[in-house]
Amino acid sequence: MYVSVKEGFLMSELATIWSSAATLIALTFAWVTFAVSAHESRRTRFEGLRNLVAGLEKELELIKLWAGSEEEGDGYLAAKKAEDYFKEQPDWSNPSRVIFKFDYPAIKNLTASQYVASLGSIIDAFVALNYSIVRLYNFYEEYREYVMARPELYDSVQPKFRVEGRPVGLTTSEHDFVMHTFDYNYRIHVNFIGGKDSPDGNCLYKAYNRARSSLRAFSRQANKPDPAPRGYIAGYILAALFTLGAVFLLIR
Repeated sequence: MYVSVKEGFLMSELATIWSSAATLIALTFAWVTFAVSAHESRRTRFEGLRNLVAGLEKELELIKLWAGSEEEGDGYLAAKKAEDYFKEQPDWSNPSRVIFKFDYPAIKNLTASQYVASLGSIIDAFVALNYSIVRLYNFYEEYREYVMARPELYDSVQPKFRVEGRPVGLTTSEHDFVMHTFDYNYRIHVNFIGGKDSPDGNCLYKAYNRARSSLRAFSRQANKPDPAPRGYIAGYILAALFTLGAVFLLIR
């Protein structure tokens, strides 16, 4: 089949136009695909952070029952005399007193979260809170081991807690046992849970309130997805120009 030079030139030019148009359309499609993927990534990150914050808030509500909030009280003050606590908290002397622990998986595993890089403003406070809870639990276990390691005293003391929660008719060894029990509970509450005037910055009261304040500030900042970077505007403009260029070539 014979093709003239002119026809050959026209066919070559047409092929070049189609090729150029296809390239421009491909560039536009690549940018749109990237932009949509980036938007979905930002949305997924936002949803993940929002769910994480919701979990942290729920666990803080539970910890509040132990730690206490600054708005509702000063906690267990160190300035208050041990004698006053002894009068006001008769159950602290009772060896049968048991504290039911709580679990806090969101806080405990926060440093393993896939969003840890985005939690810079709260991570230190929550690591400190986790440390405060762990050492409180460790000391509580020491207290329970002390009590349960003396079954004879435990059994002999229990029936004597009859009058307003206070024991009567204690022997010397039973009295020492009860006072050691009070001392453990005193330290659990005043030293490890603590209060506003606690000298220990890692007591549960202070660690909890720091973590709660940091989470409130973080929640206000992270209440909406991150906007697209400003450079994306140039990408959209180029994509529009590529599309218009492809249409113009095809019309020609």
